[in-house]
Amino acid sequence: MSFRLEKKKGLRANDEMTSKALQQMVTDFVEGVEIQDRSWRFQTYRRCFVASEAVDWLLDSGHAKSRADAVQKGNLLLFHKIFQHVSNPQPFKDAYLFFSLRPDVHVYTGYGRMLVR
Repeated sequence: MSFRLEKKKGLRANDEMTSKALQQMVTDFVEGVEIQDRSWRFQTYRRCFVASEAVDWLLDSGHAKSRADAVQKGNLLLFHKIFQHVSNPQPFKDAYLFFSLRPDVHVYTGYGRMLVR
């Protein structure tokens, strides 16, 4: 992993989710969530994902136990600046909202290659 988790007060990796587990979730998230160009109201947003689909993926992949837990983990990733809303800063919700990976986040696999975003 080449990203650094922010150490700030508030949301953070807790005893149940270690920093290493969070890093693994980020790697899995980038590989598993469908990132593509999407359109809304005649505007195209490049290389983004839908929050509700990310919630589905977090559940299906076993990274979350419930939809509420998936939203909490999505907000944890948002807090650590792994991704951002495509137009306005806002919290991660189980809704049809577009988010994109931040351009300064680089995720490397264990095989020595960078995942292309």
